[in-house]
Amino acid sequence: HPDAPLVLPIPAPEHVSPHIARVTLRASVLDDAGTVIVMLPGSGKAAIVRDVLTGDRDPARWPAQLAARDGAVWLLDEESAAGLATTS
Repeated sequence: HPDAPLVLPIPAPEHVSPHIARVTLRASVLDDAGTVIVMLPGSGKAAIVRDVLTGDRDPARWPAQLAARDGAVWLLDEESAAGLATTS
């Protein structure tokens, strides 16, 4: 929505780790970004990372898919990447 704020604070969640405050951006900000960096640490994110990066494209369900674009940098730890296939 064009009247939506560009950035909103998100309180620290109780149900997932890490329990730190976050920010959320209006999706249109990604179109103006020179570099998009996505950080997804923790085992609680493994299934979501798998669905976002390998599942059917559905940004209404998985807004993080909007950041899956050329030049984006995804920073995952071993726990959050556990659901992704690896190659040897």
